[in-house]
Amino acid sequence: MPMRKWIWAVAIFCCIGLGGAASAAESTASTYEYTSPEGIRFTSDTPMWDTQQLKELYELLLQAGHSSELAELKSVELHQDKSVGNSGFRVGKYDPERKSISLYEVERIPVRRTLIHEYGHHFTYYWLKKKEGVTPPRVTSTSEWAKVRQLDGYPVRFAGEKMPYNHRWDPGEIMAEDYVMLFGPSAMEQPETNRDIVGMLRHENEYIPPVTDKPEMLKYWTSVAKMDDYADIRTPEVTDFMKEKSEEDASQSLYRIQFSSAAVTEHQEIDYSVKVAVFTKEDIFPQRSFYETSTSSKEPITLTVDLADMPPLDKVAFVNLQVWAYDKAGKRLAYTPFYDHWYQLEDKKPKPSAPPFEQQGISSMLQRDGMKKWPLVRLYYNGHGVNPQRKVYQRDGGIYVPVSYLTQQLGASMETVKAADQDKEYQIKLPSNKVDLLLDTDAFTLNGGKGKLKKKIRMEEQEPVISIEDASALLPIKTTWFEQSGTLIIENRSGGDSAAEP
Repeated sequence: MPMRKWIWAVAIFCCIGLGGAASAAESTASTYEYTSPEGIRFTSDTPMWDTQQLKELYELLLQAGHSSELAELKSVELHQDKSVGNSGFRVGKYDPERKSISLYEVERIPVRRTLIHEYGHHFTYYWLKKKEGVTPPRVTSTSEWAKVRQLDGYPVRFAGEKMPYNHRWDPGEIMAEDYVMLFGPSAMEQPETNRDIVGMLRHENEYIPPVTDKPEMLKYWTSVAKMDDYADIRTPEVTDFMKEKSEEDASQSLYRIQFSSAAVTEHQEIDYSVKVAVFTKEDIFPQRSFYETSTSSKEPITLTVDLADMPPLDKVAFVNLQVWAYDKAGKRLAYTPFYDHWYQLEDKKPKPSAPPFEQQGISSMLQRDGMKKWPLVRLYYNGHGVNPQRKVYQRDGGIYVPVSYLTQQLGASMETVKAADQDKEYQIKLPSNKVDLLLDTDAFTLNGGKGKLKKKIRMEEQEPVISIEDASALLPIKTTWFEQSGTLIIENRSGGDSAAEP
């Protein structure tokens, strides 16, 4: 029986963007008005957003991250009617010429969230022009912003690209949503419990790396806007998910989850909520459980969770873990992306898995968007998630990993020596085998016997890397590569130090 498609989240997506033709809504006479001390004129044509409510919207903007660009905003206009933009119906628009924000269908949409997004356009238009001399529609793939945001391999519609317009891949929309995630949490209703952190805010484009993965992105904006002492936070990463071994676990339902701290500084208080979503082969909606903790440490966090209510093992298709983190003092939010931390269960034991992009039609959707292949690589070693700072490289049709990382995991040593022709040679010493590798060549020796690699040893970021095919042949490891989702799973192979003699 084919697996049914699961619903990741229930939401109504409405476009929020820039420019476009005027609609009847914009010509509707305003009934309610409020003018801020800076001269920003707030207007509304519905009693749902009267003068007092408009004043509260202004106060909302004050709570969001801002600098001198706030005084440059001219107006915020609320309309109860619909509007049409480049991608169909839209609920918001920023006009950079008038420096005005228009919100539509305000009697039914989340006005505060939409306003923060549109203000993100105002903020990024203003400061990008100051920093790079261009506006978001003119941003190219070689701009400083693009280099810092690191979206190589994604179908971003940079200036000069010939791909058709797509809202979520518009650089200006990505910037505005980055603003929401970096500077918007302080303007939203604050969570009363850790559970309230989940879904507090989400980036519209869930396929790109979280902006909290790129600390230089926060500095990019705060430095030019002169926003001092802005708290930072990191995206937490699940590093371990395993069956708990405990004599007290009579039901065999206890699991241990370990994840990295989101704290950047010592004594930074972070609240966490861990969502465990169990997807079955039959149900559309996942079964979700939430587990909470709070710490003020940069050390990894470990939780023991009881999954006694999990569906029968033979019905479980996948388990997904997502960690949400919130710094109440600094009002900073971070969460692990949905494409990370997928597992299948074998005899109740979690085994890392590629996310089910194929089953859900996500791969084909992204290909239609212009993404040739998934640009991110998620690495698991013996069931453990690997620190994302460890690089995995896709080069010339091959997948490469650092030699030093593999030797470290195997308990082996690696020495660097000079070969006769002055090229660098790397010696890997295992308990009973010795492997010699020469940089920029496909030659190797194993215990003195010569052989030929399928791909040359390369140098990436000042360290040698080896293709996973050659690593599997020379070292006691097994590698599995899922190209569509960019997932690399490495496991130690029992017996022997190498797979084959040359």
